[in-house]
Amino acid sequence: MKTKMKTMKTLSGLAVIVSILTPVSAALTATGDIAFTAYDPTTENFAFVALVDINATESIFFDDEEWNGTAFGSATSEGNARWINDSGATIPAGTIITITDAGNNAGGTANIGSVSEVNGGFNLATVDGVFAYIGTDRTPTAFLAGIGDADSTSGLTSLTGTGLTLGLNALDTDSKEFIEYTGPRVGLGDLSNYRSSLTDLSNWTVTPAVATGTFNTASFGAAVPEPSGLTLLALGSAGLAARRKRRDKELGMRN
Repeated sequence: MKTKMKTMKTLSGLAVIVSILTPVSAALTATGDIAFTAYDPTTENFAFVALVDINATESIFFDDEEWNGTAFGSATSEGNARWINDSGATIPAGTIITITDAGNNAGGTANIGSVSEVNGGFNLATVDGVFAYIGTDRTPTAFLAGIGDADSTSGLTSLTGTGLTLGLNALDTDSKEFIEYTGPRVGLGDLSNYRSSLTDLSNWTVTPAVATGTFNTASFGAAVPEPSGLTLLALGSAGLAARRKRRDKELGMRN
């Protein structure tokens, strides 16, 4: 009986340890919570990866307007589209969301959730840019990501005040069209480790299929963390307790 109680305590302790070590994803709250994975300004097609879980009803604005350092340049001169997770379920971190024809006044198409044009005029040019943010129309509470030409007055003109940084959570496309991320999607550990790879243009390839709305939707996966010494100790203790229980049972049968 004592051995059984010890085994149960050991297993309970192990469960607590495992729960502490298991990564927990958060909802959309901060810069870098998503990253673009495909982009074609001529068709307004693009895709992004969720680097944290996206809860049901959460939404993201994708804005074509230039940022002047403190605000968007105009409330009406260019358009934006709003994507919403209306799937009724949480979208797991690592999932790819695709959007085609975002500038369609009747609404674009998304593989998960839905997209609609909030301000008419979402019309990208070859030299242009898109800001992704949460908040309300033209009033961001946090910029999530950016993509576009960083050397143009009509692209990622200014990142001041956005919290975005080229090479970390914003990508300079160098005026390229129908491009897609072709870098690693597994093997880098925590999903946050993919940000610099996703915003390195050398990891992107001209992919004409993006212009037709065909994307690579393979998920990004965080590697299983190596067990710590404490975890291994707990596992060893549980195994030892189980062996003792079997031995005591065998001795009792012999007697």
